[in-house]
This record gives sequence, C-alpha cells and structure tokens, in this order.
Amino acid sequence: MSFLSVIFGTQFVTTVRGFQYHYWTSEVTVDPESPTTADKVNVTVSFSFTTMPPLVEEFGNLTQVGNVFSVNVSIYDQRLALPIVYEARYTYHLGRLPAGSYQFKVYVNYTFEDFLLHWYWLEKTISFTVTPSPRAEFTCSPPYPGINATMTFDASDSKPGWNGTHIMPIVSFAWDFGDGNITITVDPTITHKYRLNGTYTVILNITDSQGLWNVTSKTITIYLQTLTRFELIPTNDAHVQYNKSRTYDWIEVQSLSTEMKKSFLKFDLRGIVNISSAVLRLLPSSHSPPEIYNSSDQDTVAAEVEDVTWSEETLNWFNQPTHGNITAVLPYDQIPSFHSKTLDLTSWAQRHENRFMSLCLKKRREFTDYRCGEVYGDKRYPDGPKLIVLGVGIRYGPTADFTYSPSYPPTNETVTFDASTSLSGKNGTQVMPIVSYAWDFGDGTNTTQIDPIVEHTYTTAGDYAITLNVTDGQGLWNITSQIITVNLAEFSLVTLYKVHLDLDYWFGTGANLTVAFYTYDGEYQGNTTVWTGITPKRVVFSTNITHSQGKPIEIVNLVLTDNFGNILQTIITFVVHRSDLFGRTAQIAMRWPFALLAERITLFKELTAICRQWPYAPT
Repeated sequence: MSFLSVIFGTQFVTTVRGFQYHYWTSEVTVDPESPTTADKVNVTVSFSFTTMPPLVEEFGNLTQVGNVFSVNVSIYDQRLALPIVYEARYTYHLGRLPAGSYQFKVYVNYTFEDFLLHWYWLEKTISFTVTPSPRAEFTCSPPYPGINATMTFDASDSKPGWNGTHIMPIVSFAWDFGDGNITITVDPTITHKYRLNGTYTVILNITDSQGLWNVTSKTITIYLQTLTRFELIPTNDAHVQYNKSRTYDWIEVQSLSTEMKKSFLKFDLRGIVNISSAVLRLLPSSHSPPEIYNSSDQDTVAAEVEDVTWSEETLNWFNQPTHGNITAVLPYDQIPSFHSKTLDLTSWAQRHENRFMSLCLKKRREFTDYRCGEVYGDKRYPDGPKLIVLGVGIRYGPTADFTYSPSYPPTNETVTFDASTSLSGKNGTQVMPIVSYAWDFGDGTNTTQIDPIVEHTYTTAGDYAITLNVTDGQGLWNITSQIITVNLAEFSLVTLYKVHLDLDYWFGTGANLTVAFYTYDGEYQGNTTVWTGITPKRVVFSTNITHSQGKPIEIVNLVLTDNFGNILQTIITFVVHRSDLFGRTAQIAMRWPFALLAERITLFKELTAICRQWPYAPT
C-alpha cells in the first residue's frame, strides 16, 4: 500500500531554564496515493509525541465544502512528569469521489499549561487528485533488458472502471510494443522479446466492461546484453586528504572544513563484466545540497567518472569512458540564509589489479563553512558516495568444502563435520549466502540443514564417501566429497586371562602396536607387542592376546609407539566390568557339564579368580 505523506508540523517549547518540555509531530496520509473514481479514499491524521506528551482530546468530525474537506483536532498538554512516547491517529473515510482536485485541511487547537496558559492555532493542507477510471498502469522487467531477453509487462496495477454504483472490471489489454507487434489479451501480464537493440515506446490501452478506455505509455531501452544495476560503496581504504598533509577516513570527513580537499575513493568491480556505464553519485547527508544524479534525471547534474586509459582483459566497456571535469552549481534551497555555492570536481579513474577502480575528486569551494562531508557524504550514512554501474554481473555459485574430526575416528565415536569453510556465491557483486547444507554420510544416512556443522556416528568400520551439496540464495549449488576411514579397534574378553582384539585401523605414524596391562589401581603389569611395521599403513588383523604375566586381566590399553618405545597414541582402553565377569561365568557354567577333569580344574581356578575380582570390578 502506498501513501502520500506530508509532515504536518513540529513544535518546540522550552522553559527559561533551557529544558525541552515538549516535541511533537503530525503526519497526514492519503491512501491510495493516486486514487481514481473507483477507489475508496481514506485520510489518516496521526500525532507522535515524545518527552512529556500532550493528550489529543478530540478528533473532530469531517466537514466538506465543495472539494475541500476539513477536520478540527484539539490537543491539551498536561505536562506529565515522565518522558514517554504517545501516539494518536484517526482515519477519515472519504469514500469514492468524483474526478477532480481535492484539499484536506487539518486545524489544530493546541493548548498547554506552563506557568501560564498558552494557546496556538495551527493549520495544514494536503492536496490530492482523483482521476477518472479506468486508469492504465504497467511495469516492465528486467529494468535493463538485452536482445532476445524475455521481458515481462504487467498491468495488474491498472484501475478498473466505475459506473456510479458498481466496479466495471477491465476486459481487454491492448499492447503495442513499438516494434510492429500489437497484441490484445484479457490477461494483464504478457511477455515479449526484442530482436534489435534500441529505444522503443510501449503503449497500453485498457478497456472496461462499460466500454470506457484509458491509454498510457513508457519508453524502454534494449541493450546488446541484459544489464544489471549495481550500487557500489567505497572500500574501507577510501579516504579524504586534507591540504595534502593529513589523511582522514570517511568517519572523520564530516568534521573537516577547508578551502580544498581531495577525496580518494576506491570501488570493487569484481564480478562485473561488459560495463555499459559507470556514474559516480555524490549523495549528500541530511543537511547538504541537492543530490548529484545522472543527467537523465531532471534538474540534476551528472558526475560521470570515466577514463580512456582503463583497459583489462576481463573487463570490457561498451562505451569507452572519457576523462572529464564537472562544474556544478549547488544551491542551498533548504537553508535560505546560505547562498549558492560552486563545486568544481576534477575527477579521474585509475585501474588497479583485480578489477578495482580508484577515483580522485578535488573540490574547491567559495565559503569555508562548506564542509567536504556535506558534499561527499559519510560512510556512516547510507547516502554516502556510490558508484552506479550498469553491466553484466557474473553469477558465481557457492563452493562446497568441509573438514571433519577426528581424522580417523573409531566406530561408535562422534564425528564432527564442519562446512564453515564453504564459500558463498555471488550475483554480480552481491554475496549470496549459503542457505542449505545437504550431507550424505555414505552409510545410508542423509540430512539437510542450514547450520554448516553437523555430527554423525558410524557403527561399522570401513571407508565411507561423504558428499556435501551446498546451495546459495540464488539457487546455485556445488558438490564436494571426501573419503573418511572409520577405524575398528575393539577388545572382548575371551577368558579372565585372555582378550580378543579386532583391528581395522589407519595409522599415519608409529612403528609398533603394543597391548599394555594394568590393574584397576593403575599399576603397570607388562605388555605384549602385537604388530610392528612401517607407517602410514592400514593395519587389519584379529587375534587373541594373553596377559603377559598370566594374571587375571583388569585393564588393557592398545597403544601406538615409535621405534624407541615412546607412546604416540592410546588407541583404545578396555576395562573388565562386572558384566564381562558375569558373562564369562555363564560361559563356564555352560561348558562345565562337557569338560573333562583337567579342564574342570582350569575352569574352577578361573571361577575362583573371578570371585576374587568381582568386588573390585566396576559395574
């Protein structure tokens, strides 16, 4: 919904002690902004009070004399003790109006009490025009189309007719595209392609159900290629040089005052090729002179910064730039006490590697109070200097990348996958962030999320192909994959004196694998070497290992050592729990009926040892 808004008024009231008692503003809005006879017109009057607000006592009734509407609003300021924010609004419904020009007047009766009773009478008038219906309107996109580009013409915003009692819908849209093609349709949206570059006038004629019609037209330009408009702000190393002696960054510009300054701006043109035009717009801050715009805008001055010496293989100009000097007279219309000032801009461009453009702007002025920051803006504000470029933007898709840890995880251990190193895509010079990370872990498990970090656990050893597919905000995607080796190192109790080791493990360093035995108290009891070799190597075997001293097993460590016996890594630790002892006891019970006398003696000794170990074994 669009609005025609007018700031109604501002009041400052200050005591003799200099404190600000009261600040308020009012706004009058007309909806819709450009009504037709088919629209219901609404006018909203709103007040915003800050710092000890007054109270709106009454929004008066609407009166109409001819084409003039008026309302009275009464405001009484009670001088409340606390600074709060108070808003009041009321919407007046004017209904459908005949075609013509109208005025809406707001009269405010403002009264407040200080030490005395004060009274003000304020008035504000807003004008608007109601046009006959139907009314033809349309938009076209893309804004800078090239040859054979599909253009969309949309007349959905056209207004229907009105017969005095009912809406008369639009029944036909007649399009003349200016290239000899004329099409009539009942649908408000249509597409068209131009085969030649140039300027064309597009005419739309709409007709409503009672036979009334309306015509509108627009002029469009077809380029050799479809172009995109880029607004570039200076890079962080842009600065202002003050009398060739000191350099300021853009944050300090606003406070400078001198007869002449040079502003050095630098713009990043990466991602833009086939540049059609580059226009520097020096947009002022809130209290500065009128904006300097492209010469195609009315009552404005062009500041085109172009250079014939620009040349780079990856950057082509449709129109070769020219070196230029611009002299602009910028009146201070907003501040009547100021005179017009002359701004001399001497500008030139210089090529940098990696497609950066630097601009030098030299300013001379007539008055010392004409600050540089008022002309060139300030990077703290969105209306600072910009380079407006029409060109072909290269669409860069994202680049998928990820790491994982640990490097060689064992089974049943959490593996962390981190795709934070993936690169976002670009739509010309605009970064298109990654919006989804789709993971395939290679074991039949898949997940898609917006967070670049994910965790996963593998239950089976082996090699798995991990695939990551990232998608950016423009729908472009990229895939990468890596092989992860999930290691297996698992002990199991065979007897109280013997363990079984299953190993499928990749070792990047080391020379020996040793099984070391410890008591529950951590006392070292001896070790047995189970593998010796040259790394890196994948080691795979399955074997039984007996306690090196023939004692009951309590704690077992599988460690990787170097040639000198130094421990490089503890691969796995196995602790005999009560559950292991209970399981071994059950095995002995099952074996007992079938065992011969000699075996029974061995089993009985092991069962006795299990009973002695039970009180100390962890649960």
